[in-house]
Amino acid sequence: MEVTTPGRVLGGRYRLVEELARGGMATVWIADDPLLSRRVAVKILRAELAANEGTRARFRNEAASAAQLAHPNIVATYDTGDDDGTAYIVMELIDGPTLRHLIDEAGSLPVEEVLRIGAQVANALDAAHRAGLIHRDVKPANVLVPDAGPVKVTDFGIAKAAGEEDLTRTGVVMGTARYLAPEQVNGKPMDSRGDVYSLGLVLFEALWGDPPFGGDTDVATAMARLTTTAPSVRLLRPDVPAAVDDIIHRCLARDPTARYDSAGALRDALQSARASTGAGGMNGPGGLGPTRRERRTAKKPARQLAPHFRFRRLVTMLTIVVLATGATAGYLALRDDSSSATGGVAATSTIVAADFDPPPGDGKEDPGDDKFLTDHDLGPAWQTKEYPNGLHAVKAGVGVSLDLGVTKVVKSITVHTIETGWAAELYVSTKPASELKTLADWGGSIYTLASGSTAAGYSLASDTHARSVLVWFTNLPPNGRGNQQLHVQEITVA
Repeated sequence: MEVTTPGRVLGGRYRLVEELARGGMATVWIADDPLLSRRVAVKILRAELAANEGTRARFRNEAASAAQLAHPNIVATYDTGDDDGTAYIVMELIDGPTLRHLIDEAGSLPVEEVLRIGAQVANALDAAHRAGLIHRDVKPANVLVPDAGPVKVTDFGIAKAAGEEDLTRTGVVMGTARYLAPEQVNGKPMDSRGDVYSLGLVLFEALWGDPPFGGDTDVATAMARLTTTAPSVRLLRPDVPAAVDDIIHRCLARDPTARYDSAGALRDALQSARASTGAGGMNGPGGLGPTRRERRTAKKPARQLAPHFRFRRLVTMLTIVVLATGATAGYLALRDDSSSATGGVAATSTIVAADFDPPPGDGKEDPGDDKFLTDHDLGPAWQTKEYPNGLHAVKAGVGVSLDLGVTKVVKSITVHTIETGWAAELYVSTKPASELKTLADWGGSIYTLASGSTAAGYSLASDTHARSVLVWFTNLPPNGRGNQQLHVQEITVA
């Protein structure tokens, strides 16, 4: 009989009623258990996978792992069996959506609700870790949030007893790419702190609506966290309390020793943050975060962004200066105003942006993302490095240059950033940017920008000609982690 047929009875006891969910490895059904007069969830290994003994061993391991755990925040496992080649696990049926569903529907959740859910997930993980089990696949789809009753963690399908060998050979990465800890990506041994990292990713996504790392492929998504520090969620969503931002930052430390040393410690931190902020009192009316529609307006979906997290927010542009009359923003091309005098067609040229980081800098501030400075998009951002002791402890400044292709009449320069509280010197030159190796090569600055908003600009004299422009940042704002850093979304030359 077809496995997915309503009415089929497994093990002479569990009658399938309707399909509840479908995954890559198994299908979950609602079933009747007449012996105990209750409904249960039955997880059935897909028929095409059941023929593989390794897969069947992994499936049996899930049942054995979960059966060891009896906890209010863990979905209970009742039974397991094999019915004429159909492997199945019988579990507690939870009446409520997954956290994945809630995030997909709402876009992001109230801070207090995220703290409530997170503390209960951490409580479940703490119980599992104390029993010697590491989950290894903590993600929103494995968190059930019923309307009443405790939050439940499910799917210990790739759980591993501490100290035991994997079911797979050494070096094989197991888990969902978006939520892997760095040590999982590297195929290194993982302990309970890997689950702490994954829960940090879940908390970030629940607060913002997208995870901190994205990629065009699963591999790119997983690899991004090996070299990229997760952004501050408070930077993206200012209503998130600093204490919560600090908790998530600690969870997402690349070095496991810098994370919470146990899920229990993380649970305590989340409960403390929840108690200190108060239910519903930190996000404005009703305690709601950004809606899904607002997030879509603010940024691109995470799956389009690679290799590391692209900073996105709904930016309210406040232009400090009034641009010259008739001036238009030139992002990818700059119009040659002189051509109109002769009635010719206006010439255009591609703007090339590059890091400007002369000694003692290494010239490689964020070279892979220079293109975002002129991409006509206030989402992706070029970023400076993080300076733990402040920029001036290392060097006098750091900047970006724009080569306009040919000498043009430049009327205005505007810098768009995520943060406020930075300062920069503006320079222009009629030489190609590639020939200007030191700050002295640029000559004297033409203006000092001091930003009190996310956009700052300057109107040049009407006869200013330039081939290259330099924005030299002399002061960077704090990033909420005790360091100085700046994210530049766009530099507009008109």
